[in-house]
Amino acid sequence: MTDSTAPAPPAGLTPPAGPDITVRPVRPSDAARLARFYADLSPEARHRRFMATRAGITTAEARAWTRVDHCHREGFVAVAAGAGRTRPIVGHLCLEPHGDRCAEFAIVVADAVQHQHIGSALLAAGLAWARANGLVDLEAVTEPDNLAMLHLAQASDTWTTVGPVAGGTVPLTLPT
Repeated sequence: MTDSTAPAPPAGLTPPAGPDITVRPVRPSDAARLARFYADLSPEARHRRFMATRAGITTAEARAWTRVDHCHREGFVAVAAGAGRTRPIVGHLCLEPHGDRCAEFAIVVADAVQHQHIGSALLAAGLAWARANGLVDLEAVTEPDNLAMLHLAQASDTWTTVGPVAGGTVPLTLPT
């Protein structure tokens, strides 16, 4: 990672390979690039992220996910090397309040750069943010065949799950 303000990953989570990816908090100016990122994902990647068939995200969703207060709601993006605002987003972590001391997280990485530890770097940033803001857990729900998400949770060394529940989903809890 090239961003010197990015947190070091917790045990088990590896920074992305190479210096050409930066993980940073999302900004309002990222809205159009975030919408483009989701539109460019494969149908399978979008389905894994939303557990539904979608063509992308709406303009309203892009705005909401980039206009966070950095205290209760947060987001992080992984951006590829490039100049200025043309740097493409290659990963996104969304953190939404879920109870008093918990946030729900959702994460997705561009198809072309999956399995390069970008998801780990995004999750490390989310866990560091959660700890700094007094949260005790990050929670997510995934499908049992989403092996990338399950491996990401397992790599954090602190994850727990109760196994598949109603509807075949798997709840994940990551203590901060």
